[in-house]
Amino acid sequence: MANLNDPEDEVVYSWLNDDVIFTGYVKSFDFEKGLGEIESDSGLELIFHCTQISDGSRSIEVNQRVFFELKFFPTANFQAANIKKL
Repeated sequence: MANLNDPEDEVVYSWLNDDVIFTGYVKSFDFEKGLGEIESDSGLELIFHCTQISDGSRSIEVNQRVFFELKFFPTANFQAANIKKL
C-alpha cells in the first residue's frame, strides 16, 4: 500500500508530479453524510465527498468502478476528486 506521508514512495511521487487519472472502486458510501471511500487499483484508500462525483448525482453505489484524481484538501489531506463512473 502506498504511504501518502512518504514523498519518496513511487506511487505517491507519480501522483503528486503528474496529472494522472486513477482507477478503483467505491469501497463504502454513506448516503446520509455524502461521504465515501475509494480503494485504488494500487491499494490506496481515499475518502471522498459526494460533491466530487462529476455527473452531479450526489450518490454512487458500493463496488462501482470509477476513474478519479488525487487532490489535496487542507482540512482533510488527500482525497479522491473528479470521480467518474466507469
